[in-house]
Amino acid sequence: MKSLLSALIERQDIDIESPFHCNVSGKVETFKCLIRGFGAPNGMLIDTDWSKFHELSESLTALGYGFSSFDIENDFSPVQEFINGVLIGDWGIVT
Repeated sequence: MKSLLSALIERQDIDIESPFHCNVSGKVETFKCLIRGFGAPNGMLIDTDWSKFHELSESLTALGYGFSSFDIENDFSPVQEFINGVLIGDWGIVT
């Protein structure tokens, strides 16, 4: 059984980068992944460490990112269910 992260990376219709490195306030931060095209103009950052998002929330929002904290590497939910329920349903498509 594949993790949600692995299953999303294999899909041609999902723009995902893992790991994702981002310059935030002059420092390079590393996140588990970035999923582009959903939730915010520059996509949604995913990481297990909520404190990272809490500290950087204003800067990340100003850079056009949304963020969500969960363990995408150890989530084995069905990928299509995640796409329909979370990416499209909760976060929404950004064009």
